[in-house]
Amino acid sequence: LLQQHDYIQLEAYLKLTLNHFIKNNLFNKSNHDTRLQMLTYLINSLFKNNKFAESLQTAEELRSTMLEYDGLYYKKYLIYYYNSLVINYQVTNKLKAVAVLEEAKTKAEIQELPIFSLFIYLNLSVLFFNIGDFKQSKKNLIKLKLQDDFSNLDSMLQYKINIFELMIIFELEDSKLFKLQLNTLKLAFKSIIITDTKSRDNKFINLLVKMIKTPKNELKELIFHFNKTFKDETDSDIINYNNWLESKLK
Repeated sequence: LLQQHDYIQLEAYLKLTLNHFIKNNLFNKSNHDTRLQMLTYLINSLFKNNKFAESLQTAEELRSTMLEYDGLYYKKYLIYYYNSLVINYQVTNKLKAVAVLEEAKTKAEIQELPIFSLFIYLNLSVLFFNIGDFKQSKKNLIKLKLQDDFSNLDSMLQYKINIFELMIIFELEDSKLFKLQLNTLKLAFKSIIITDTKSRDNKFINLLVKMIKTPKNELKELIFHFNKTFKDETDSDIINYNNWLESKLK
């Protein structure tokens, strides 16, 4: 169900299974990790189904369950708990999401994780971008790129992060820095760009460049064509390209 992105059926299945196990006292120390994993999947399914309040409620159930058996898997699932809060508050209360990330940043258990900088600084950058604070967005993205483990990230993820940086600079209306970042991106990710010149990311970059010189009244057709062509490929965006492009027409 997860692979098929069938979150409605996944939510129903997880609720049914969890209730069955709880009712029949089937959960114990030996399968406690599985219970926490199921709660995590349920939180994400509820989020995907736009049931944000219920997803947050389940996140608190995850937190209390993490404390059982003397916190046996507390450290392992702490980042999942914070991520559960962040993804929901990103939709319902962006300032609350920022506060959650600032709190998570202080937790030693999260600081020890290899994914720490990606989770904290990238999410903060995205949140500040979404509330229109592009200077803070850029500041946190720079912090991310300065981390020692940034170079160890998957090259495609690095590429998408650099495209996101290009979007931030576009919003800051710094044409000189935009040109510099564009040239840096093209040089650093030349192999990705050449391998698939028709990819959604590459087409978005080309459109972004055109948007600098194209009057707003002439952008509608370009944006409409892009969004129609790539309407089903938004899951891996740092910032949803389609939604952001549509916002430029308002």
